[in-house]
Amino acid sequence: MVTADAVTRAGLELLRLPDDLRAAIDAKLPPRWSRNNPVDLAGAETRDTIPEVMELIASHDAVDAVVYLGLGIQSNQARLMRTGPFYPDHGLERIVAYHERQDERFARAAADISQATGKPILTATELAVTDPDKRRTRAPSGRPGASATRPPTAP
Repeated sequence: MVTADAVTRAGLELLRLPDDLRAAIDAKLPPRWSRNNPVDLAGAETRDTIPEVMELIASHDAVDAVVYLGLGIQSNQARLMRTGPFYPDHGLERIVAYHERQDERFARAAADISQATGKPILTATELAVTDPDKRRTRAPSGRPGASATRPPTAP
């Protein structure tokens, strides 16, 4: 909701999800999703859900831009595992590699979908906090999701 508030303060309009878009997202997410914008994908995705839902949203005629939060969460998890006491033993190499590949896939999907639709997809990353020794302040963590925005309408 912090991002939705920032979108509004910036003079943009947070799009009310059109019924057809909500129905398309319903087919990808479990019934517990918010059914509103912002679309929260936390804990609801398969390995392909984030790119699929991002494409549904960005491809919709009513959507002008997408804000995608959460890029870097999986890479951060991989870094924590890699620096933990059980790495490289216990099969963690495979899990670490998977998390790193997923974040790369999500970043590529955002770029590809943006190019295909001609709509900007702003990605916000968790990577700024992956090295606690080099940070000065810590930004609040966002949950993965996509927010569709529209410019404000004329009065």
